[in-house]
Amino acid sequence: MKLVKKLNALAAGEIGGLTVKDVINVLEQSVETLEEASHEMDDALDYAIEGALNYAINHFSEFEVLKTRIEEYWLNIDYIPGGTPYEVIPIAAEFIAKWHRVKKSPIGIIKSLACSENWRERLVAAWYIRDFRGKSLEKEKKLLKKDPFTDDNDFYLVREALQKPK
Repeated sequence: MKLVKKLNALAAGEIGGLTVKDVINVLEQSVETLEEASHEMDDALDYAIEGALNYAINHFSEFEVLKTRIEEYWLNIDYIPGGTPYEVIPIAAEFIAKWHRVKKSPIGIIKSLACSENWRERLVAAWYIRDFRGKSLEKEKKLLKKDPFTDDNDFYLVREALQKPK
Protein backbone atom coordinates (compact mmCIF):
# COMPACT_ATOMS: atom_id res chain seq x y z
CA MET A 1 0.00 0.00 0.00
CA LYS A 2 1.30 3.45 -0.89
CA LEU A 3 2.35 5.65 1.99
CA VAL A 4 -0.19 8.36 1.14
CA LYS A 5 -3.04 5.80 1.34
CA LYS A 6 -1.82 4.73 4.78
CA LEU A 7 -1.64 8.35 5.92
CA ASN A 8 -5.13 9.14 4.60
CA ALA A 9 -6.59 6.08 6.32
CA LEU A 10 -4.92 6.95 9.63
CA ALA A 11 -5.96 10.61 9.46
CA ALA A 12 -9.57 9.64 8.70
CA GLY A 13 -9.68 6.95 11.38
CA GLU A 14 -10.42 4.34 8.72
CA ILE A 15 -7.81 1.86 9.83
CA GLY A 16 -9.71 -1.33 9.02
CA GLY A 17 -7.71 -1.86 5.84
CA LEU A 18 -4.35 -1.31 7.52
CA THR A 19 -2.14 -3.97 9.02
CA VAL A 20 0.11 -3.61 12.05
CA LYS A 21 3.01 -3.66 9.60
CA ASP A 22 1.49 -0.67 7.74
CA VAL A 23 1.23 1.38 10.92
CA ILE A 24 4.72 0.40 12.06
CA ASN A 25 5.98 1.49 8.64
CA VAL A 26 4.43 4.94 9.12
CA LEU A 27 5.87 5.38 12.62
CA GLU A 28 9.33 4.36 11.43
CA GLN A 29 9.39 7.06 8.73
CA SER A 30 10.99 10.45 9.25
CA VAL A 31 8.72 13.46 9.27
CA GLU A 32 10.47 14.59 6.08
CA THR A 33 9.51 11.37 4.28
CA LEU A 34 5.95 11.66 5.58
CA GLU A 35 5.84 15.28 4.44
CA GLU A 36 6.62 14.24 0.85
CA ALA A 37 3.67 11.85 0.86
CA SER A 38 1.43 14.31 2.70
CA HIS A 39 1.16 16.64 -0.29
CA GLU A 40 -1.47 14.25 -1.67
CA MET A 41 -3.30 13.87 1.65
CA ASP A 42 -6.86 14.91 2.38
CA ASP A 43 -6.06 15.97 5.97
CA ALA A 44 -3.12 17.45 7.88
CA LEU A 45 -0.14 15.20 8.51
CA ASP A 46 -0.36 15.54 12.30
CA TYR A 47 -3.77 13.78 12.24
CA ALA A 48 -2.23 10.78 10.48
CA ILE A 49 0.65 10.54 12.96
CA GLU A 50 -1.79 10.95 15.84
CA GLY A 51 -3.89 8.14 14.35
CA ALA A 52 -0.85 5.89 14.06
CA LEU A 53 0.15 6.53 17.67
CA ASN A 54 -3.40 5.94 18.92
CA TYR A 55 -3.46 2.67 16.99
CA ALA A 56 -0.17 1.73 18.66
CA ILE A 57 -1.65 2.46 22.10
CA ASN A 58 -4.75 0.40 21.37
CA HIS A 59 -2.69 -2.53 20.03
CA PHE A 60 0.15 -2.06 22.47
CA SER A 61 1.53 -5.60 22.56
CA GLU A 62 2.28 -5.42 18.85
CA PHE A 63 3.90 -1.99 19.09
CA GLU A 64 5.89 -2.08 22.33
CA VAL A 65 8.98 -2.80 20.20
CA LEU A 66 8.67 0.80 18.96
CA LYS A 67 9.12 2.28 22.46
CA THR A 68 12.56 3.69 21.70
CA ARG A 69 11.44 5.14 18.36
CA ILE A 70 8.37 6.77 19.87
CA GLU A 71 10.26 8.06 22.89
CA GLU A 72 13.30 9.39 21.06
CA TYR A 73 11.63 10.63 17.87
CA TRP A 74 7.90 11.31 18.19
CA LEU A 75 7.93 12.50 21.80
CA ASN A 76 10.69 14.95 20.89
CA ILE A 77 9.42 16.14 17.51
CA ASP A 78 9.44 19.93 17.17
CA TYR A 79 7.96 20.41 13.71
CA ILE A 80 5.17 18.75 11.75
CA PRO A 81 4.68 20.29 8.29
CA GLY A 82 1.16 21.64 7.87
CA GLY A 83 0.28 20.77 11.46
CA THR A 84 1.48 21.00 15.00
CA PRO A 85 3.68 18.75 17.11
CA TYR A 86 1.35 19.46 20.04
CA GLU A 87 -1.17 17.03 18.52
CA VAL A 88 1.46 14.28 18.33
CA ILE A 89 3.56 14.74 21.47
CA PRO A 90 0.74 14.03 23.98
CA ILE A 91 -0.15 10.76 22.22
CA ALA A 92 3.53 9.75 22.17
CA ALA A 93 3.69 10.54 25.90
CA GLU A 94 0.59 8.44 26.53
CA PHE A 95 2.23 5.51 24.72
CA ILE A 96 5.41 5.82 26.81
CA ALA A 97 3.35 6.06 30.01
CA LYS A 98 1.52 2.89 29.02
CA TRP A 99 4.87 1.20 28.39
CA HIS A 100 5.96 2.12 31.93
CA ARG A 101 2.68 0.72 33.35
CA VAL A 102 2.83 -2.53 31.39
CA LYS A 103 6.52 -3.06 32.16
CA LYS A 104 5.94 -2.16 35.82
CA SER A 105 8.65 0.47 35.89
CA PRO A 106 9.76 1.43 39.39
CA ILE A 107 7.76 4.32 40.87
CA GLY A 108 11.07 6.14 41.32
CA ILE A 109 11.33 6.53 37.55
CA ILE A 110 7.90 8.15 37.39
CA LYS A 111 8.75 10.42 40.32
CA SER A 112 11.91 11.47 38.49
CA LEU A 113 9.97 12.19 35.29
CA ALA A 114 7.40 14.23 37.22
CA CYS A 115 10.15 16.48 38.61
CA SER A 116 12.07 16.82 35.35
CA GLU A 117 12.92 20.18 33.84
CA ASN A 118 11.78 18.71 30.50
CA TRP A 119 8.03 19.27 30.01
CA ARG A 120 7.79 16.20 27.74
CA GLU A 121 9.03 13.96 30.55
CA ARG A 122 6.56 15.60 32.93
CA LEU A 123 3.86 14.88 30.34
CA VAL A 124 4.77 11.16 30.37
CA ALA A 125 4.55 11.20 34.17
CA ALA A 126 1.16 12.92 34.04
CA TRP A 127 -0.23 10.26 31.70
CA TYR A 128 1.14 7.55 33.98
CA ILE A 129 -0.25 9.15 37.14
CA ARG A 130 -3.65 9.71 35.53
CA ASP A 131 -4.31 5.96 35.50
CA PHE A 132 -2.28 5.10 38.60
CA ARG A 133 -4.13 3.54 41.49
CA GLY A 134 -2.35 4.22 44.74
CA LYS A 135 -1.16 6.97 47.02
CA SER A 136 2.61 6.87 46.40
CA LEU A 137 2.45 9.48 43.60
CA GLU A 138 0.13 12.01 45.28
CA LYS A 139 2.93 14.57 45.78
CA GLU A 140 3.86 14.35 42.10
CA LYS A 141 0.22 14.59 41.02
CA LYS A 142 -0.19 17.76 43.08
CA LEU A 143 2.97 19.19 41.51
CA LEU A 144 1.86 18.35 37.94
CA LYS A 145 -1.60 19.89 38.52
CA LYS A 146 0.23 23.23 38.65
CA ASP A 147 2.64 22.56 35.77
CA PRO A 148 3.52 25.83 34.00
CA PHE A 149 4.04 24.51 30.46
CA THR A 150 1.66 25.76 27.76
CA ASP A 151 1.64 24.96 24.06
CA ASP A 152 1.27 27.47 21.21
CA ASN A 153 -2.47 27.79 21.98
CA ASP A 154 -1.89 28.34 25.72
CA PHE A 155 -3.18 24.86 26.63
CA TYR A 156 -1.66 23.33 29.75
CA LEU A 157 -0.76 19.97 28.20
CA VAL A 158 0.75 18.43 31.34
CA ARG A 159 -2.17 19.49 33.54
CA GLU A 160 -4.67 18.25 30.95
CA ALA A 161 -3.00 14.84 30.75
CA LEU A 162 -3.92 14.27 34.40
CA GLN A 163 -7.63 14.74 33.70
CA LYS A 164 -9.72 11.68 32.99
CA PRO A 165 -12.27 12.10 30.19
CA LYS A 166 -15.80 12.85 31.30
